[in-house]
Amino acid sequence: MSQRKIKLKSTPAFLKTSSPWISQQTFSKAVAAISLPLLLVTSTTNAFNPNDFTFTGDYADPLHPQCERHVVVSRDGKSFHYTGTDAGTKGDKILRGCSSLEQQQYGSRTGAFGGSVLGQKISAGDGVHEGYWEPSGTTALKYADRDGIRWDDGNKWVKLSKPEDVITFPSTYVWKDSKSPTKDVGAAAGSFVAYAWIGISFLAGAKEIVVRLKDSADKQ
Repeated sequence: MSQRKIKLKSTPAFLKTSSPWISQQTFSKAVAAISLPLLLVTSTTNAFNPNDFTFTGDYADPLHPQCERHVVVSRDGKSFHYTGTDAGTKGDKILRGCSSLEQQQYGSRTGAFGGSVLGQKISAGDGVHEGYWEPSGTTALKYADRDGIRWDDGNKWVKLSKPEDVITFPSTYVWKDSKSPTKDVGAAAGSFVAYAWIGISFLAGAKEIVVRLKDSADKQ
């Protein structure tokens, strides 16, 4: 039985062979052979997509050391709920922390509010708690080398790996100013080169597969 032939009018450069003709069966085999590894590379790269974030988590507030900051985003990703602790009376203009001494002197209280999540922005709708997600290494502002929420007043809630870290942050934090690297540039460059090499290798292998399958089909 003869195989139906198709002409690849817009074949990518890396898949071009000595002849523009190839059988449907041969082409299908080639596509199947290269699809999986290319998908694996794509999925691995997407794991580092800076847009894949969530506001849900525990935070440290540099203006209120040791005070708890917890944010939970709804399942639909459209709203959030905040709970936290503070020292002193509500509306107190003095920036207090939540150390044991401060809580003894000024008292402690809990607070809560909700709001909307608009893409990379977060808003309580009160004109005060308006902020956006700031990934590490994207600005030269203080605490820019940590993921967190940058509020309109310039303060940044730094996302913690575990809730209890709020006790030691920011007292143990070492600030790297704008003159210092906020990221391991060598590691970042190494990752880029590695992914580029993997991609090139797969593309080269894909071309070789197509050539061999075509030659095999021509001999049949």
